[in-house]
Amino acid sequence: MNTDGSIDYDSFENILKKQEEAGNGVLVLGSTGEGLNLNEEEKREVVTFTKGLDLDIPMMVGVGGFDLPAQADFIHFCNEIEPDALLLVTPLYAKPGAEGQFEWFSELMGETEIPCMLYNVPSRTGVKMHPSVPARLSQEFDHLMGVKEASGSVEEFKEFRRQAPDVNFYSGDDGLTPAFSKEGGVGLVSVAANVWPKATA
Repeated sequence: MNTDGSIDYDSFENILKKQEEAGNGVLVLGSTGEGLNLNEEEKREVVTFTKGLDLDIPMMVGVGGFDLPAQADFIHFCNEIEPDALLLVTPLYAKPGAEGQFEWFSELMGETEIPCMLYNVPSRTGVKMHPSVPARLSQEFDHLMGVKEASGSVEEFKEFRRQAPDVNFYSGDDGLTPAFSKEGGVGLVSVAANVWPKATA
């Protein structure tokens, strides 16, 4: 961001190009950066800007909030831009149970054919994704591409894998990536890559 609160597109492009050089895909509007602090117009500008760079790497867009119609509307926008994937997080603050989580993700995934990755990050949303949810969704939607698992627990990661052995699970925590890999994790959605893109790759 610039000092006046506007988006610093020069720095943003620099980060994106460094990821491209390292061969990393990029997630824009993730929860580590300023994505949640942007208004809807700015979010759409960021997605459009990134797509316009025509990077030679996959582009994923974060979809996060608590207003279901607003999330669906943003997904409709993404359908027109055509990123490579969407990252869908459990609703913020509401803390739904297993059935509510299943319905939330079902509604969102029903609005698109873009590959979708679910995001379990209880430290930010206030609720753990129930281990049954990815398994149920994988039976309903062919475009479920995987789960970003950031519970901070190897045991919980193992339970996800036990209940959904055919779903791809990605580490959402750089430090736990070696442990998750031993338990069947297939990749990493990284924070550290923002600073050390080549080393993380």
